[in-house]
Amino acid sequence: MSKILHIDEGILFEDKSLSLKELVIKHKANLKGAYLSNIDLSGFDLSRANLRRADFSYTNLEGADLSGADLGGASFRDANLEYADFRWAYLEYASFRDANLEYADFRDANLEYADFRGANLSSADFRWAYLDGAKFSNKDDFLEAIGVIIEEKND
Repeated sequence: MSKILHIDEGILFEDKSLSLKELVIKHKANLKGAYLSNIDLSGFDLSRANLRRADFSYTNLEGADLSGADLGGASFRDANLEYADFRWAYLEYASFRDANLEYADFRDANLEYADFRGANLSSADFRWAYLDGAKFSNKDDFLEAIGVIIEEKND
């Protein structure tokens, strides 16, 4: 019925008595490389979880708590992350391409080299976030985001 595949270690968690949501909760401490695409995880507490290189493409994570989680290299392509909490999360090289990040909270998060191209950043909070090398479609992406100061380079 449900399973979580850990790509890196080749581990397959399978338990016919648990739903996929219950498996996520049970194994949240180590879901490195998990394929969690196209499911509803709205409101889930995934704080401090190891979710490196996890695939959340097309997943509904509205209002989810991902604070302090290790999400380096994770994919959130086309995901709904409205009101998601990413405070103090490690998101280096994460992809948020075409994701809905309206009202998402990235305060104090490490977003080095993260990809936000095509994402909806309306009212997303980036105060004190580390954005070195992050990719955006253009500077207008930040017009409605909070806590971002755009510096023009004079070459």
